[in-house]
Amino acid sequence: MAFSSSKYKLTLFLGSLIWLLPSLLNGYPIIQDDSHAYLYSGMALSVPFDRPVFYGIYLLLSSLHLSLWFSVAVQCFLTFCLLDRWIKVMLKDNYRNYQSLILSILLLITPATINANQLMPDAFTPILILSFLLFWLDDEHPKKYFWLILLSGLMHNSHWLLLVGLIIISLLFYAKYFRSQIVKFKKLGIAVFSILLILFASNFTKFKSFSPSPASTFFLLGRLAESGALSNYVQKSCEKEDLKFCNYKDSLNLLVTYFLWDTSLSPLYKIGGYQQNKAELDAVVMQTLTDKSSLLIFIQNSIHQSYKQVLFNRSLLYKIESDNRIYRWIEKWFPLDNYLSKNSKQTKNNYRFALQNFINNSLLALSISLIIVVLIRSKKTTSAFMISIILATIVLNAILIGTLAGLDSRLQARVAWLIIPLAFLVILKSNKTHSPDFGGTSGGL
Repeated sequence: MAFSSSKYKLTLFLGSLIWLLPSLLNGYPIIQDDSHAYLYSGMALSVPFDRPVFYGIYLLLSSLHLSLWFSVAVQCFLTFCLLDRWIKVMLKDNYRNYQSLILSILLLITPATINANQLMPDAFTPILILSFLLFWLDDEHPKKYFWLILLSGLMHNSHWLLLVGLIIISLLFYAKYFRSQIVKFKKLGIAVFSILLILFASNFTKFKSFSPSPASTFFLLGRLAESGALSNYVQKSCEKEDLKFCNYKDSLNLLVTYFLWDTSLSPLYKIGGYQQNKAELDAVVMQTLTDKSSLLIFIQNSIHQSYKQVLFNRSLLYKIESDNRIYRWIEKWFPLDNYLSKNSKQTKNNYRFALQNFINNSLLALSISLIIVVLIRSKKTTSAFMISIILATIVLNAILIGTLAGLDSRLQARVAWLIIPLAFLVILKSNKTHSPDFGGTSGGL
């Protein structure tokens, strides 16, 4: 089915509409606590200290400076297009337009569609993964996937780290075919280099810091506190030197969220904040990581947190209070959205989706079981690459979040749902004979 056909255009329209349903039911695109920071960074063209500016710039451009509905519509359209293309590339002549629509309806009871509808860079995590997968599987549109990888990689600091990890997995998988795939590896190398260069340049213009994130030590400090490694180091060091944390050495073990952001509770703000003590705190982070007992505590905690993060997958929407700065920015820059944003269902209640999360977790367990059964019963390995990439994504994502950010169900939910379409494709492919998972495909996007 060519992209220009009216039937395929209808499929893309209906699929995008299905994916947009969470926003339509909510009455407005889904807002998270951090959404205001991304929106401000883009609309004010101000590079923030603790996150890349590029999702904010995406909101600026995709909204057309009229409405944030356009932004989430683009996110839903891109996600559905890539999902549909994945199905088409893998099933080839067995592809039917309704398959991606049925799968999208099924995904409504998972965090997938909520993730695509939020005003957060997490919406681009599955776009990055699917673009990376199709970069290898679909030789008809490599340039499109390259640019989507580059765009998605800029949205969040975890994205370029995920990308590097997936390239390493690909190197291991394609070791025997490296020479025939060297052009693709070079392009992926260019993508990573370009992402880092752009991140370095944007941070240097504002902070004179030539790094992908000037806040990397700040976030690592929070994880060291949560793990108990910081407390262990400070307890020992205060016997020899006078650190500002010495007065609070018994109250350092806080969750990352509280340690980094709670100005009334965290010892970090009782000593004046990170920026006021940057030199000392950066040194404390490095010394904690080089202290053997503290490093061991951190590693043990990171392994435990990563394991828990793999299983920490659920939909959860908190009530956005009326004093959240997002409303101020919407009123200032998107007056047409003002009424809907302040009267969405999310402004009135918390949504914990207990039944939905139970069904979602059951679907994930069933999907994993079916994949295992198919792999045991079938000797064909044509699906091995996509299985490796999706499973590696889920594990790598959990390691990154568990090690560097702390437990967060939203950050695991952004990728865990990919298991379900993976099972769908593995089952449909199990009785078919196809060429290896790289190389040309038929049909157009």
